[in-house]
Amino acid sequence: KTTHLGARLKNTGLLVSNDISAGRTKSLVKNTELFGLTNTVVTSETPKKLEKAFPEFFDKILVDAPCGGEGMFRKERDVIKSWNEELVSFCRREQREILKSAAKMLAPGGMMLYSTCTFSPLENEKTINDFLLENSGFEIVPIDVGFGFSDGRPDLIENGLLCLKHAKRLYPHKIKVEGHFLALLRKKRGAFLCGQKEDYAVGIFETKGPGVHATKYETENARRSHTDFEAGTCGGRIREFETEKTDKSISLFNDFAEKFLSEV
Repeated sequence: KTTHLGARLKNTGLLVSNDISAGRTKSLVKNTELFGLTNTVVTSETPKKLEKAFPEFFDKILVDAPCGGEGMFRKERDVIKSWNEELVSFCRREQREILKSAAKMLAPGGMMLYSTCTFSPLENEKTINDFLLENSGFEIVPIDVGFGFSDGRPDLIENGLLCLKHAKRLYPHKIKVEGHFLALLRKKRGAFLCGQKEDYAVGIFETKGPGVHATKYETENARRSHTDFEAGTCGGRIREFETEKTDKSISLFNDFAEKFLSEV
């Protein structure tokens, strides 16, 4: 996912890829280096710490949330053995916390795509339903796709919002993929107006399961992002960074780049 987003960005702007698993982070670093991504920063942090470092920073966030993995049963038989109701409950809690942190990192007017690889209404429609009820500043956006995508199912949960039909479900018998769920959310613009969009940044944040956030960030100093990170950041083994919250988060990246370059 990191390499795909990096390829789409064509090494412009900034791609921040985070995985809380040290083992997966090593693989992520290797793939980033192999693909020659010079606009990419790899981190291994919790969403809670990241939300403090990136307040309303990202314009687009892709959340590949940890889930029960029902959509992978056909592909990976071992997933069936590990599935149970306690796992679903655990993932539900994780999903809520990830979305809560991601919402704080998304800039007004920004878009966030929530995705899972499960059929479970509790982890799909229910998670998004609860998020929308708790966050009136967000709205669900229709996903305009063609063959093979089915609408979301608000009828599968209690008091489901009708707008959940704008989400999408992917079924193996309708399209040549495993089972997936997608919901595209937009953070409404309030009184705060972001600066002109001048550059792109992408962030990828993974927790217990695979997770991805794609972003374009908008600040008055957006043009500085690529220059600050162009040298030396690709494939850096970054375990954590803690910096004071700053206006527009620009000085965060300056400090972080200096710290990283001094350690390599």
